[in-house]
Amino acid sequence: MGKPSQRAVDPDRSGPSRPFHPDTAREPLVRGQVVAMDLELRPSATRFRAGEVLRLDVQGRWFFPTNPITGQLPARYERSGRGTCVLHVGGRYDAALHVPRR
Repeated sequence: MGKPSQRAVDPDRSGPSRPFHPDTAREPLVRGQVVAMDLELRPSATRFRAGEVLRLDVQGRWFFPTNPITGQLPARYERSGRGTCVLHVGGRYDAALHVPRR
């Protein structure tokens, strides 16, 4: 998953719903600056039936306790500085969740 400071996307190496971040340059964020980000959701093998709901949770930390014995990874999550992140969606801020189908 990309970091906001490494948000550049290489269109030649990207695919549908699969942005490629070359991570070759840092673009530090500035307080109050709104930037666009393309993020890839990793593939999963989840079957959804009619009427079921898909919910996207966004957190600035790992969701679950890590445990390499039981398979809960990453075994070590890299900590970053503390701060606040605001997601801008709707209105003049175009936001979309693309879920590929096979």
